[in-house]
Amino acid sequence: RPLKRDKDYERYKGSEVEVKLYNPVDGKKVFEGELLGLIDNRITIKQSNDQILSFEKDEVAITKRIIKF
Repeated sequence: RPLKRDKDYERYKGSEVEVKLYNPVDGKKVFEGELLGLIDNRITIKQSNDQILSFEKDEVAITKRIIKF
């Protein structure tokens, strides 16, 4: 299920998530990483290469958890 409310972002902090954007950033619309949280209305993730990315909540189409088996 997608993360919608602010408390969803707090609840799943530390989980792997997929963030899909309305408009591409550097030619990409889908980003994956560890959810660091919702900070000042910005969704912040840490990618596997330790790069920190932050997106305005209004720019994000959907954020959902990645379940790995």
